[in-house]
Formats: sequence, structure tokens, C-alpha cells
Amino acid sequence: MRALPSLLDLVASRITDETQLNKLKNLVTNLDAEHKESGNAALEKAEANLKWKKQVERDLQNYYGIPSDDTDSAVTSTVSLIIVTICSVIDVIGF
Repeated sequence: MRALPSLLDLVASRITDETQLNKLKNLVTNLDAEHKESGNAALEKAEANLKWKKQVERDLQNYYGIPSDDTDSAVTSTVSLIIVTICSVIDVIGF
């Protein structure tokens, strides 16, 4: 399956929370040896993106004075959407 590495990379670039990351980890754990390397690369990318997202989200919350425990607010959802969009654009242009 030559498309699997591309698919894993695409999924990894869109991970936005720990639940999704854990699902990807479970998927990679169950991959055969032929695809383990691609799976591990996708996990590394997802973990790095999630770490970056959390940092940027925290910075934006601090800047705008948004309480970080307000995870269900429209502002937090909007900030998350902006961050995912930025990650996707960065991924597309190849930074």
C-alpha cells in the first residue's frame, strides 16, 4: 500500500487533541513492519504539531485574556480552528 504513508502524514497534520493522538498511536501500534517507519514518522509529526498548537493556543489565550479552563467557549473553538488552519497552510507550503 503505497498510499498509506501519505495518508498517515495527512492524518498527522490534522491532529488537534490528545484523543486523536491516542487513536493514531493505536493505529501505528497495529501496523505491519512494512509501514511502521511511516507510522512512527506520522506520530512524531502529530506530537510536534500538537505541542506547537498548545503553545500557540496558550500564548493567544494569554494575549487576549481568555481563561485556559474555558474549553467549550466559542473563542477557544475559534482559536483552535485558526491554529489548525495555520498548521494546514504551513504543511501545504512546505515549511
